[in-house]
Amino acid sequence: MMDTIPRNLEESRIAMMEDMARQVVAQVEAEVRNEYLSETIAAQISETLSPQSGSRVDLTEDFEE
Repeated sequence: MMDTIPRNLEESRIAMMEDMARQVVAQVEAEVRNEYLSETIAAQISETLSPQSGSRVDLTEDFEE
């Protein structure tokens, strides 16, 4: 928090502001982790479903007319 006037704050107010700062940092870190996990999961799904992954099954292999 910022102000244009320097102030002398009580210890309880300083502690409250430090607690709010910790909460903000924790929230930002959680959002970064969630974004990373979402990207990782999307990449794994894409890799699993891609034709180059080797997981395709050739249905014509054993087919005889």
